[in-house]
Amino acid sequence: MKETEVEIEIKHLAPVRKRLESIGVLVEKALFRDVYFDKKMFLKGARVRLRERKVRYPHKKYEAKLTLKKPRIKGGIQRSEELEVRLDDFKTMYKILERLYGPPYFDEVLSVERYKVGSSVVDLRAVKGLFKYVEIEGNTKQIKRLEKRLGIVGKRITEGAFKRICKMRGLL
Repeated sequence: MKETEVEIEIKHLAPVRKRLESIGVLVEKALFRDVYFDKKMFLKGARVRLRERKVRYPHKKYEAKLTLKKPRIKGGIQRSEELEVRLDDFKTMYKILERLYGPPYFDEVLSVERYKVGSSVVDLRAVKGLFKYVEIEGNTKQIKRLEKRLGIVGKRITEGAFKRICKMRGLL
């Protein structure tokens, strides 16, 4: 699957949430646990992510995925191909990856509110103790239109939120 997205740092989620509620539909509130094991691969520009997703709204749901992603970022717009597989057992896959690569170098929990606006997806994300950001997925034209409609004042995270978190945590 191909994906195009931007990530924009913001100080407060509430004003953006209010605008989203008037133009979109809240589809879920969840906690994402993202775990990365292979730092060498990351430094070469690719990522293998193990994600545990615990949905709290509209109904409780659990999901785990393993994703290979190689993003290219230009002008703050990230384009990437994602190869994903759903997993039945997060804990066993964690152990497999740990035996292959050693302990994870990244293990972070994000709070996520996901909205659907037309054919685009907008996430309000918070990384505990670090920062808050908005992620908009869609085509380039939709992304730019939504940035304006949401009145997002902030800066695109040109290196990507994941890399930014790594830097802030002293992992790079």
